[in-house]
Amino acid sequence: MSDSKKIFILNNLCGQLMALGKALEEMGHQVAVLETDANGCRDLVTAKNAITAFEPDIILQQNFNVYMLSGEFGEALLDWIEAEQIKQLFWFVGRPDCMSKVYLFEQWVEKGYFKKAEFFCTAKAMMPFFEQYGLKADHLPAAIKPSSVNVQTRKNAKFVTSYFSNTVVWPKTTPMGTITAALSNTDTCMRYFLSLVCASLPNHNPQSIVNWILDPVRQFFNSLDIDFITHQLKRDRLDSALQHVPAQVRYAVLHQVEYLYSDFISYTIYQNIKSAVQYTSGSNFWDALQESADKVGSAEVCQLDVASFNSGAVISFSPFLTMSAPSSAPLSIVASGNVAICEFREELTELLPAEYVTTYKTIEELSHHIDSLDKNLSNHSDRIVAAQDYVLTHHTHLHRAQTVTDWLNK
Repeated sequence: MSDSKKIFILNNLCGQLMALGKALEEMGHQVAVLETDANGCRDLVTAKNAITAFEPDIILQQNFNVYMLSGEFGEALLDWIEAEQIKQLFWFVGRPDCMSKVYLFEQWVEKGYFKKAEFFCTAKAMMPFFEQYGLKADHLPAAIKPSSVNVQTRKNAKFVTSYFSNTVVWPKTTPMGTITAALSNTDTCMRYFLSLVCASLPNHNPQSIVNWILDPVRQFFNSLDIDFITHQLKRDRLDSALQHVPAQVRYAVLHQVEYLYSDFISYTIYQNIKSAVQYTSGSNFWDALQESADKVGSAEVCQLDVASFNSGAVISFSPFLTMSAPSSAPLSIVASGNVAICEFREELTELLPAEYVTTYKTIEELSHHIDSLDKNLSNHSDRIVAAQDYVLTHHTHLHRAQTVTDWLNK
């Protein structure tokens, strides 16, 4: 292609990023990859030589996974890239304002970094974070691989609803105490929440930290909000209440809001849904965690299990912007061959037409949706097939690669 670009990917265990890179390569761009995980490159000279030899038009990265998760190597690499004035593109699939090292980002901005960068965000709600620093932001939702689509080949009168949340608990690496806290009551979870914040700040006095944050955190835990807008307002109040504490402490609290609290509320909402919504079969992941700690490392409870979600509806709940929510959940559900019922996000109506994704703000509204779906089973399979066709023609990594290409060729 005449407008082919040279794209250098800095990768640290990011599957979505690599799928995008492959799609960019299929479109005719030249793509090189430097793996920087624990088993990859952590040598600055080697990284510099690889980038210099390739002479990239753009360096592509998911979040700040290389700069923030690779220690001194990542920070030094960023310093060099900025000194060389190489253009950068970031694809953010998580909340930038809950990163454990947001203070590093603020230091980089103060140095004048990222003036030649663009920040693509999977959720529009993330964009103002970068724009407030005078940086360029745009929207690039999550995508699916065509091979992941489980095409419906027969109609099935059996109607089942299941529950799926974009959990951040990863059983093989998450301490059992964290998992137990996510499955516990409010008081127990809040105490563990405070202990995690303190443990993440070894250079601060634990009692001082608790004194600073206890009242705002307690107020935050007082309600469980299924509605995203309501939660955002509550989260903003928490952030405002922490403005007087050291920045690292405030960021540590917001980090745990997105992690431990996210799973705690996902599990709690699941229990409420399971008891209120007829036909709900349950969640492999959460039920397995609840039933036996020995199961938490098994593959079948670590992912959306397509086999268990057949010819039905999947209720999705992700309270914040954890991982790549909200855009990834409905796409994964549609790909699995089910109707997607997701917590209300305005941008979901832009991602999928209303006939292909149903949203809810309350459990009562959710229950009504399930009843309506059950009464219209004759149209169920046709709706799923149409939704899958729409996803395949609008939301693959090739479509995202086209958006990136259009941006590169401006």
